[in-house]
Amino acid sequence: MFLLRPVLFLALALLLSGAPAFGLDIELLPEATVSGELITLGEIARLSPAGPKAEGYGAISLFRSPLPGGESVIGRDAVERYLAQHGTDLATVSWSGAQSVRVLRPGVGIDQGRIREVLEEYLANNRSALPPADVRFKSISETKPFVLPAGSLEIEIIPDRPSLLDARRFTILYRVDGRLERNLSVRAELEAIAPVVVAARDLRRGQILTAADLLYADGDLAQLRDPVLDQRELVGTEMKRSLRQGSPVERSAVEIPPLVRRGELVTITASKGALTVTARGLAKQDGKMGEMIRVVNNSSDKEIFCKVLGPGLVGVEL
Repeated sequence: MFLLRPVLFLALALLLSGAPAFGLDIELLPEATVSGELITLGEIARLSPAGPKAEGYGAISLFRSPLPGGESVIGRDAVERYLAQHGTDLATVSWSGAQSVRVLRPGVGIDQGRIREVLEEYLANNRSALPPADVRFKSISETKPFVLPAGSLEIEIIPDRPSLLDARRFTILYRVDGRLERNLSVRAELEAIAPVVVAARDLRRGQILTAADLLYADGDLAQLRDPVLDQRELVGTEMKRSLRQGSPVERSAVEIPPLVRRGELVTITASKGALTVTARGLAKQDGKMGEMIRVVNNSSDKEIFCKVLGPGLVGVEL
């Protein structure tokens, strides 16, 4: 009689508590934080006693999670209905805890300031691909704020042009835990301010440039096709077109002047071994170093092809 008394007390306690013997208690939490796309029972409730049954029930997916940075409220009755409709055995399950659970899903907010930060960081990391200038973003298109899921964030930026300074659109890829979460296209324009060579005075076509014809002024390299940063590159070149004072002198505006000009008297040299003979001639074409031009030999009055060897000097092979 005395040996049965503890067993009777245990049975009575189970009956009074309302919990089925060897069953599962699901204690709904008042608030829970989730991370995935679907809410699992184990995220919003405590399941006891621990064991395979609790683990199996805890892994059951219930409803879609709120958007990153958002929240939702789920009632106990909704959870019970969902489990019953999907064939879950509730015969040995007891419920306790809150009547509803507030579900939160953390997120990382991305606004215009953070977009500018990642673009400027990208610019700094690619400084070696940019010219020696004060390079910065002149404009970045406005983007509505959005929220990414919490997790390990990776950002990849792809400009729309091989030359970074010429880029006008940047694709920003946001990956969280290796999964692509956002593909964002941003219009942005760069400026690169640096001293460039400009005309110190009005320059005319055909003019041979000297240092006095040139000076430096700040210019935006992003708006120039082929700017010159060192005026020594231009001294001695010839203007291909006229330019107004203050205009940038780009490489396309000049050319190396011919060493021999059409109508110029030249010296013709002809060599064979140690023997060299010279004659006078008249150039029929302009010619730069190494170019072949037509020359009339004044002695024979014959037209021959000669290679330009220097100022006023051409050669012919024997």
